[in-house]
Amino acid sequence: MAESHMMVISGVGDFTKGLITTPPATLYVRRLKFPGLPYCVPMYHRSIIIATGAGMAPYLSLLSILPRGSHRLIWVGRSFREYFGNKLCEIALQWPDLVLVDTANGGRPDMIALAVDNYRSFGADAVFVGSNPEGTRQIVSGCRALGIPAFGPSWDS
Repeated sequence: MAESHMMVISGVGDFTKGLITTPPATLYVRRLKFPGLPYCVPMYHRSIIIATGAGMAPYLSLLSILPRGSHRLIWVGRSFREYFGNKLCEIALQWPDLVLVDTANGGRPDMIALAVDNYRSFGADAVFVGSNPEGTRQIVSGCRALGIPAFGPSWDS
């Protein structure tokens, strides 16, 4: 059994904000890992993974099993080390096909154009999105309107 576990928590609600401000001594997690959207990435030979902020966290867990050079990560956010810490940033920065977009230096890019341009230039088979509900819908629908296979969480729960 593993002696440690890394978890990224986004302080969106009272519960998660409490975990960040007052971390518990022990946090129990499920031992069974249920498949989610990031686990579909290996089904494609080449893909674009585009995420904003903490939306990258679920995809970072896949890096150890993905073949290097076959999947491009695009991480859009600001003050990465300040918000996500050195360890998480180092995991991302070691990926050979990383595009890091710091919105503090130039603002937020056109996310659909960013996804489409990288899909085409990288020769990808699909686009995977990790963002907030509205951002996910915009990127996925924008890609699909152009015939590009794109996937994001359903946000229906």
